[in-house]
Amino acid sequence: MDPSAANPKGANPLRLVFLGALLFCLGACGCGPHSSEPPLPQVDYVKAKALSDAVAADLVRGDAKDLDGRLDVGFRSVVRGPEDLQKVLEKMYGSYGRPTRWVFRVEQPGVRTDGPWKRVSLSFFYAVQTTQYPLGRYFLKVEVVNAFSGGPPDVSGFGFFTFKDGSVPDYLK
Repeated sequence: MDPSAANPKGANPLRLVFLGALLFCLGACGCGPHSSEPPLPQVDYVKAKALSDAVAADLVRGDAKDLDGRLDVGFRSVVRGPEDLQKVLEKMYGSYGRPTRWVFRVEQPGVRTDGPWKRVSLSFFYAVQTTQYPLGRYFLKVEVVNAFSGGPPDVSGFGFFTFKDGSVPDYLK
């Protein structure tokens, strides 16, 4: 029997099997395309969530001293010490009201890039009630990353936000 009669396009079925086996072997041995960068260490979820909850509690208490101790070295290069941080908090409270209550909504994994450094991050989102707004009008995002020192996680950023059109996504309700 003529092999091209069974395969009208003229491809040899044995070649296809061989090609498939070759591609499988290349992928299995790691010879295929891959990243030259080693995988980034994951953030410990339990520690990161506890840290994020502590930040939310610090904001409710207006505790700049404890909050300052939780911040990443990159954050500290912008806000230097509890006195500077207290000024930032007062400005935030002036715009949004002082937070009085928070309710955790969702976390989101990501990668934070600071210049040439990349670190896995976990961002935690909270619905916030303030002295000016009801629960769910404003939200708090706290981003937690592994410390540059290799120690426990740090907070690389936090802030309040809302949705201009008022349409809050279901995952934050």
